Amino acid sequence: AGPNRGRTSGGGIAARNVNGGFDGSTSGGGIVLEAMEGPVRVQTSGGAIVVAGVRGDIDAETSGGSLRLAGIDGKIRAHTSGGSVQCELVGANRGISASTSGGGIRLTLPRDVTGTLDAESSGGSVNTDLPVSTTRAGQNRLSGLINGGGEPIHVRTSGGGITLSAAQ
Repeated sequence: AGPNRGRTSGGGIAARNVNGGFDGSTSGGGIVLEAMEGPVRVQTSGGAIVVAGVRGDIDAETSGGSLRLAGIDGKIRAHTSGGSVQCELVGANRGISASTSGGGIRLTLPRDVTGTLDAESSGGSVNTDLPVSTTRAGQNRLSGLINGGGEPIHVRTSGGGITLSAAQ
């Protein structure tokens, strides 16, 4: 049957407690999702995206606002050209790609997460409190293995700094 769908050209989208995946797009507002099961794909050209609690992969893209993805247990793709990006992974790293040209990026990851980090900022510094076996480091760049390596963690911004922190 495919995923649940939500489309609008003049307003926002809000959904919660959805099973089986969700595919939503709008050109005129923000997107707010909560407690989603299955793959999630959301896109807006006119607002922020706020997601809390996804068991499954997420692909979120906006050209007009910030991204806030919390409680994600799946692969993460988060891209914006108009704001900051905040992502919180709660499961194993299945691959993370986060980018913005209009703000900073903050990733909160489990302390024991594994991954191959490639983080670069042309507008700020790159900081982490996770153990990284560094292969390349500088004020604006950090590459290396986190806890021995694993799926890619690709982070890019031209409008702010990058922070990777361990979940408390």
